[in-house]
Amino acid sequence: MRKGELRLDDKTLPKDIKIVLKTYDLFGDIFTKPFEIWWEQTGCDLFYSDADLTTLNIALDITKPKDVLIKQIDLKISEMQKRQKKSIKPKAFLQVNKIQPFSLFEKLQLVEEKASAYLKGNPGLEHWRIAILTNLQTKWKKGIKEDSKLTASNEKARAYLGMLVSKNIAEALDVAENAARGNFPSKEKTSSGLRFDFDNLSILLRERFIEECQYMWDMSTEDKTIRHHDYTNVMMKQLQKKRRGRKRFEKLVEQEIARRQREANLSLD
Repeated sequence: MRKGELRLDDKTLPKDIKIVLKTYDLFGDIFTKPFEIWWEQTGCDLFYSDADLTTLNIALDITKPKDVLIKQIDLKISEMQKRQKKSIKPKAFLQVNKIQPFSLFEKLQLVEEKASAYLKGNPGLEHWRIAILTNLQTKWKKGIKEDSKLTASNEKARAYLGMLVSKNIAEALDVAENAARGNFPSKEKTSSGLRFDFDNLSILLRERFIEECQYMWDMSTEDKTIRHHDYTNVMMKQLQKKRRGRKRFEKLVEQEIARRQREANLSLD
């Protein structure tokens, strides 16, 4: 709609599309941009607030008279108290519930892996194989490999893994639909009637992969740093730890970076 490809009166759109558009206008393009780029450009400011400042550090020149120092302290306190009244309020909030970042990221991986199968021309990839490819945390994948043949001993495990992946992808859709309406994270059932468009997702993920390669290339060659606020450190570390587990994806990125490095060296020679 923001590209002019759909109209607001399109009958196929959800009835609450205006709420979705409001969320989109706030968060911007989160589809093709790698998380780090989106966070630096948009995300960190959405959740930032300086309303929690409760302490004040003041450097004083103690060679000055005491009454001058007291006036300086009094003036600084007044300035900070006025600032608190006009403090920056966060534009978006995270729901407080039992949903863990690891669980969300695991669902994201399942959706990405299924979309990746479409990109590779294998839309019928069995869900139990997706569980193995994403290293889904469950005891049922023990002893099963991606190319394992169906046997009497693994039949039950493959069936359970398939159901587990289907359940998580369904929950991922609910999480996505709730997020589109500014409610995140939430697994509440939604009535949008929409489904994941894995064909389109596969293209978006490919575009994001290219962007991520470019981002990592820039970081490695220009010594860039990511801007973020201190309160996000724990969350970022948790997600980065999980992302490091995506060996296959990281290997592809590393290969792309190495290729660019070789090309750069050749041009210098």
